[in-house]
Amino acid sequence: MTKTGSLKGILRELVRSGAGIAGLAMILILLALSMYVVALVPIGEMERWNRLDLWLDNPPSTPPRWVTLFTGRSVPETVVVESEGAEAVLLEEASSIYSVESIIRYDFHYDDFPSFLILSISATYHKRQTSIHITWERPDGSRMPLIDYVLPSLDGGPPYIFARIFYLSTDPDVKVRLSSYIYEKTGLIRPIEEIAPEKILFSKIKSGVSLEKAEPLKGLYRLRVSVRGFDERDRLDSVRLSIGGKAHGLMGTDSYRRDLLTGILWGTPTALLVGLLTAIISTSSGLTLGAVSGYYLGRVDEVIQRFTDFMMSIPALPILILLSFLLKPSIWNIILLLALFGWMGVCKVARSMAMQLREEAYVEAARSIGASDTWIILHHIMPQLLPYMFAQAALTVPSAILSEAALSFLGLGDPTIVTWGRILHDAQMAGAAINNYWWWVVTPGILIALVALSFSLLGNALDRILQPKLRR
Repeated sequence: MTKTGSLKGILRELVRSGAGIAGLAMILILLALSMYVVALVPIGEMERWNRLDLWLDNPPSTPPRWVTLFTGRSVPETVVVESEGAEAVLLEEASSIYSVESIIRYDFHYDDFPSFLILSISATYHKRQTSIHITWERPDGSRMPLIDYVLPSLDGGPPYIFARIFYLSTDPDVKVRLSSYIYEKTGLIRPIEEIAPEKILFSKIKSGVSLEKAEPLKGLYRLRVSVRGFDERDRLDSVRLSIGGKAHGLMGTDSYRRDLLTGILWGTPTALLVGLLTAIISTSSGLTLGAVSGYYLGRVDEVIQRFTDFMMSIPALPILILLSFLLKPSIWNIILLLALFGWMGVCKVARSMAMQLREEAYVEAARSIGASDTWIILHHIMPQLLPYMFAQAALTVPSAILSEAALSFLGLGDPTIVTWGRILHDAQMAGAAINNYWWWVVTPGILIALVALSFSLLGNALDRILQPKLRR
């Protein structure tokens, strides 16, 4: 074994290589991030990715928070404000009308308007003709009645349970009331379809100022929810207001309201799993077949090499697409398919090296004392090949990650697992490029490139160390 072929020699040369150190440092960072995600981020976060109903509190297609550092504008962030339940209070003694009231307070101090308003209410009532009233109170002292709703007469009970989500930004009744409010304040008549409640509720509404040019009204807002009925046992169990922001998190959200940070984090261990497992399987398979082929020669060599040539002649990507379409979509199937088409180059290199090693004196000596061919391959041929295969394995990882990303981008990936390729596929399907949702595309794209770059730097550094002819 040469000096540079020993493990210590390889590490010594690698430390002196700037590209090798850079690639190794990037890989260690990715491994640390992957271990953090697997150890500390609940697996339920990845499972939530496919449950679109669990992301309704987030704004759709929203850029990251740090973007505001470059715009100079203060934009609202997504906030969920909850109010504890309230007990009934006698409102009119003569008619025995009770009122249950809950107030949500929200301090608004931004230069832009929210993106949506969602109100969730859960109440318990006991008699018919119970009604619910929702009023919006502004910092300027004005009050905007939004909803007056008679609770339904349900079968069974009492008590009756009422639970409903009011999408205030799109609710037709809310738009009608706000249209009337605007007419009273400004004399303007606006079509219902042009009414944007999330903007009007937070605007400085003045006569002579169009809604398009209205500025945000900063201050303390109150959302007053009251239930009026005829039973003192009535109560508001929960009142929850979701205020959608114009910026969200470190990575923003997609059009399905999912936090892209969750997908990016879980995509890291998945990418490394695909790349490393594919590299290990394909490299070890090619190494074994190449060593056997180069050592035995003859008919064994002929069979292995003709099979290798046949596999190399197959167009890998079209076959991968076809098999991924026919087989059950699974990350394990993808890894096996990538390994199936990734061992041939390693086999060719290992064969040429094994043909030289079989003529070495120590191999002849082992053969002369009765060592079996299997023993010689395992103890004399394979150990000599292993250092040279590390570079091949490192160079295999980027192609495996890019191939998996390509399959996921085409919609042929595992639908149960979050990958960077799948995020790009969702972005393509939602028209992210056309709609300028750059944060949806740039982050996973950069990470795929960085992972590929890190292993390429390490692989090329090892290649130069193990093959002196490549040194400059």
